[in-house]
Amino acid sequence: MRFSLLYKVKSFNSYGIKEYKKLKYCGIVLMLLNIVLAGMIVLMLHTNQSISYAGYVIYIVALYDFILIGTAITNALKYRKSDNPILLASKFINLTVAMISMLSLEVAMIDRFGSDMNLKTSMTGSMGIVICLINFLMAIYMIVKSKDSKYLSVTHKV
Repeated sequence: MRFSLLYKVKSFNSYGIKEYKKLKYCGIVLMLLNIVLAGMIVLMLHTNQSISYAGYVIYIVALYDFILIGTAITNALKYRKSDNPILLASKFINLTVAMISMLSLEVAMIDRFGSDMNLKTSMTGSMGIVICLINFLMAIYMIVKSKDSKYLSVTHKV
């Protein structure tokens, strides 16, 4: 999705209909990603799958994931009212990637440090629902923003 955003973008100073269409399509793809994400969470819970890291690698992954989620949240909030549709889509994609990364870290940490199966089920399920909801809201925001853009409301003479 990131490559498709930057493919044939001439300038970040002038945004045309193509850039807003890309924003709309990214929103649609994020919405479809929710189906895959929900399926992944259900499979993780029903098959009792887990992620394990060797030795102290889990701490490095945790540090990376917390930096990633912090940066992604900051950028998504900072650029949510941006007039640049490519930048907005990119930041929302980064936030989705960071949330999925945090979900996998949660599963790995519960596997490593927890032994209660009910804890894993409730935590992974509730975190998965929250991530799907946030992802859905971002997708709706992208689709609405692509239709209500200032550029598309201006009529051009041919």
